[in-house]
Amino acid sequence: MTINLLLVEDEPTLSSLLKEFLEIEGYKVYTALNGEDGFKLFKSSPPDICIFDVMMPRLDGFSLLEKVRQENTKVPIIILTAKSLKQDIIKGLKLGADDYLTKPFHFEELNLRLKNILKRTTNTQSQNIYMIGKYTFNINSQTLEFGGEIQDLTAMETNILNLLYTFKNQTLERKETLQNLWGGDDFLNFRSIDVFISKLRKYLNKDSSVKIVSIRGKGYKLIIEKV
Repeated sequence: MTINLLLVEDEPTLSSLLKEFLEIEGYKVYTALNGEDGFKLFKSSPPDICIFDVMMPRLDGFSLLEKVRQENTKVPIIILTAKSLKQDIIKGLKLGADDYLTKPFHFEELNLRLKNILKRTTNTQSQNIYMIGKYTFNINSQTLEFGGEIQDLTAMETNILNLLYTFKNQTLERKETLQNLWGGDDFLNFRSIDVFISKLRKYLNKDSSVKIVSIRGKGYKLIIEKV
């Protein structure tokens, strides 16, 4: 199956090189050099996965990310940012990005990130609907339902909640989680998972029998109390 990929990168040489590399890897790549054109492409040719640079003319990567998330909460999005701007990574994740790479990066690392995201997304399709307290967690549709209200989840939020549920009422080791999701456990990855955990806590705060607790020095635990 061909994967449609939207690449929005304002540096023409990098965009061209990435497009060539990704097409060799089997992706169908659509490119834009600014956020406005990128959003038009997103609307006209809906992709399976996206790569957005943060610093772009006409519509920056954050604004593009927000506009895309208003249209589609499920499509996986990777952001590209300068290594010195760690705050950009946290901002991007809070706005709904699933992963990130800091420039400069190796093309093979990007390809690995893409494959990992797509693999996790594909793997969830065969799994079931779970009850988390009074919430209905639907992995296939990437949603949490409570009392008729539906919260859409991003691909990464779905993956992390699925991991927490798999180890419910047990400690999910932070290091193992980071290796599973990002292939590393550096400082930025630690900060990144904290962002996702914070968002999941907000989604689950309507049921007092459900909570995600931090186990100091170890990781996280999804507690589902019997009521």
